[in-house]
Amino acid sequence: MSCISYYELDIIINNIMIYIVTENKKKFLSGKKWLNPFNIKVSQKELDIIEPQSEDIQSITKSKATQAFTILHKPVLVTDAGVSIPALKGFPGPFMHYITKWLTVEDLLNLTKDKKDRSIIFENVIAYKDRKHVKVFSAKREGVLLKTPKGEGIPLDQILTFRDDLKTVAQCDVLGESRFGKELTDSIWTQFGTWYKASIP
Repeated sequence: MSCISYYELDIIINNIMIYIVTENKKKFLSGKKWLNPFNIKVSQKELDIIEPQSEDIQSITKSKATQAFTILHKPVLVTDAGVSIPALKGFPGPFMHYITKWLTVEDLLNLTKDKKDRSIIFENVIAYKDRKHVKVFSAKREGVLLKTPKGEGIPLDQILTFRDDLKTVAQCDVLGESRFGKELTDSIWTQFGTWYKASIP
């Protein structure tokens, strides 16, 4: 059993509290921003949870949500993310956080230096679980792997860009700018908020 830091979103809608888990506090803050139009309040918490072994990010997220619901016996939301590099047959997929330990930015550049296809697909996933519902929300973004690193921090973030101006994720995080260079309309948080307001009495 792995101990993962989770952040709880205490969502008070009709006196219902929903707990959402994420490994990254930035995801928590992003969720807070996106859920604000739905009058959803947020807070934080930690849980122990098992990391499922699977290549399917959606099934992993759903499993985590089921585990969290079993622990808390309350409605939960779990968020996760995966990265797929088509030229590397979908590597690293849901194991994105492991490559931070294993590979340097130079390693990643060597893996892709001879690849003509430099596209990369980032998938964000939310799984919602309560006593009656299991619901998954997903949003994908296509980006590009640069040949020269820019910025500091996580190796992949130094060569990954989703923007027309080619600023990397690492640069945007330092500058506090949007990773995508434009406002998104289909955020998983917006998907969830819209569905929840329409579906849960």
